[in-house]
Amino acid sequence: MRIAFEVVGKAEPAGSKTTDIVRRKGGAIVMRADGRPLQRTRDDNPNAKAWKDRIAKEAAAAMARHGAPLILGPIRLTLTFVRCRPLFHYGTGANAARVRASAPEYPTTKPDVLKTARAAEDAMTGIIYHDDAQIVEEVLRKVFGAPAGVQIEIEEMPPLRARAVPTVTGSLFEAVSS
Repeated sequence: MRIAFEVVGKAEPAGSKTTDIVRRKGGAIVMRADGRPLQRTRDDNPNAKAWKDRIAKEAAAAMARHGAPLILGPIRLTLTFVRCRPLFHYGTGANAARVRASAPEYPTTKPDVLKTARAAEDAMTGIIYHDDAQIVEEVLRKVFGAPAGVQIEIEEMPPLRARAVPTVTGSLFEAVSS
């Protein structure tokens, strides 16, 4: 099975996680039944929640279109993050529609592609696949284009017996040093 969809908008990184102890009004710590304090984990990036919600909504719509059940096996995930070029990458006057020769080919500025991927992976958990640990192969790209957003492709991995897989033997360090 293959599911592909696009989410338009500015890709936001998940960032680091922060854990807080939940307190009542007045400062008292909320305790669990087992005596441990109740904790809440959140992303450091306050914009990540809205971005993840948008991905989750589009993922649910894609699953509904395919009539597909939650994927439980190994998957390949391809994420292509599209960023709009800044205006200073373009010429002026008659060349306003042309990208300057000095403009970079790829977006090498923040956000980092791994953190934006983490946000997308988290957003699809429980909607397309049971757990993001099922991702056994992943392709990440960050390119210039329009509209800004992410193109997502999820494929169930075929059984290893059905495809040629290179066998890794020895150490990579041994191969490099010899």
